[in-house]
Amino acid sequence: MKRVWGVVILLTVYGSLYPFNFTLQDFPADLLADFASTWNDRIIQGDFLANIIIFIPYGLVGWYVFNYSTRMRLAVILGSGFILGMGLQLLQYYLPSRYPSIIDGWSNLFGILLGCLVAWGMNYWQNARDVPFNTSLIAPITLLLFWFGLRLMPFIPFFRWKQVEISLRPLYQNPQINPLTILSGIVAWTAVFYIFNRLFNGLRKRTLFYIAFGCFTLETLIIYNYLHLSDVIGALGGVGCWLLISRGQKTENVIFVLMVTYIVIYGLSPFKLAVVEQDFHWVPFTGFIAGSVFFNIVTFFSKFFFYGGAVWFGVQAGMRWRNVTLLIAGITLMIELAQVYLVQHVPEITDPLLVVLISWVLHETGKTRLNFGRIQVLT
Repeated sequence: MKRVWGVVILLTVYGSLYPFNFTLQDFPADLLADFASTWNDRIIQGDFLANIIIFIPYGLVGWYVFNYSTRMRLAVILGSGFILGMGLQLLQYYLPSRYPSIIDGWSNLFGILLGCLVAWGMNYWQNARDVPFNTSLIAPITLLLFWFGLRLMPFIPFFRWKQVEISLRPLYQNPQINPLTILSGIVAWTAVFYIFNRLFNGLRKRTLFYIAFGCFTLETLIIYNYLHLSDVIGALGGVGCWLLISRGQKTENVIFVLMVTYIVIYGLSPFKLAVVEQDFHWVPFTGFIAGSVFFNIVTFFSKFFFYGGAVWFGVQAGMRWRNVTLLIAGITLMIELAQVYLVQHVPEITDPLLVVLISWVLHETGKTRLNFGRIQVLT
C-alpha cells in the first residue's frame, strides 16, 4: 500500500502543479495574507466537488499505510494532507496559469477526511462480521465503485419532486437513441451483474432489475444528472446479455471481448477522417488537466471502469496480469495513434499510461494477503 500511496501523492502533485511553468512575476507582497483573503471567493460547484474527489484516494489509501490507533492514524493523515493541500495551493502562486485558493485547500482536506471515513467504515464492517477480508475482492469492488460513481456524479442530492421531473425530462420530452451509449450500458451492466453474481454467489433474475432500477432512482435525485432513453435500453440490454451468457462456461471470456470491443469502438467513433492531421500529445494527462475539471473526473471514472475492467476480466479469463495489461495498453496506443487522423478526439499518450497505472493499482492493492485470481467468495 505504501507504493500505491506514493503514486497517489505523485499524481496529486503532478495535477496540482501542471504545467510547471514557475515564475516570480506578479507575486504578492504578502503571500499568506493574500492567500487567506481568498476564503471569500465565489465557489464554483464543479471545481469544489472535483477538489474533494481528487484527494479522497489520499485518505482512503493512506488509512492502510499506517498501523497506529484510529485517532493517531486520522491525525497523521489529516495533518500531512493539510500540509500537502495547502502547500500545493501556495506553490500555485508561482504558476501564472493556476489560481490558488484557500477554499480549494479546505475542500482537499474534506476529501481526505471522506477517504478516511470510507476506509474506517470498511474496517468496522469487517471487524463486526469477524471475517478476514479477502483482498482479491478489492479489484471487483473498486470497479463497482467507479461505475456507480460515474452514474451518480456529481453526488449532490436534491430531495424535491421538481428534481426528479427535471432528471426524467430527456425520457419523455426528447427521447433520443445513442448507439454508443447503449453499447456502453450493455457492456458495463453485464460486467456489473457478473461481479454481483460472484460476490453474492448467485443472483435472481429480479435482482438484476432491482440493481439497475435502484441506480436510476438515485440518479433522478442527483442535480445535473439526467436519465436518457439510451441509458434504460443499455441497462435492459445488460440484463438480457447477462442472462444469455451466464448459462455458458466461459462468461469471463465473453465479457472481456465485450470490454475490448467497446474500448475500440469508443476510441474510434464517430469514424470520420479529419481534414488535417492532429498533433499527438506526448505530455501525460494534458487533456485531463487542460479541460474542465469536473468533466475530466467523469471521463476518468469511465476509463477506470472500462480499462480496469478489461484487464481484470482478462485475468479472470485465464490471461497473466502482465500480458493482459500490455495487450490493453497496446490496443489503446494504436487507437490514440489512429486518432491523429480522426475528428472529435485528442490523440495523446495518456490512455496507454492509464491502463498500466490502473492495472498496477488494482494488482498492488490486492496482493497484500492473496494473489489475484478468480474471485473467492466468502462463506
